[in-house]
Amino acid sequence: MTTVSLADWGRHMDVGATTYAVGPVTVPVAVYLDRAEAEAAAEDLDGTYIEWTGHVGHQVAIDDLQADAEPELEL
Repeated sequence: MTTVSLADWGRHMDVGATTYAVGPVTVPVAVYLDRAEAEAAAEDLDGTYIEWTGHVGHQVAIDDLQADAEPELEL
């Protein structure tokens, strides 16, 4: 598991590393370095996580990722 403690998370953000926070934005339940692990953890909560690149983050919904991965059928 590639979780990062909240105390160490700031150092990762300061160097511009990409991290994935699961849980409430103000106090995440866990922070991951691996996106797949964050997605698995997010499925157990509310189905979303925040992808942070440095200090800039955006919310990702698991349902949107799964819909994008499914091939479209043409009739």
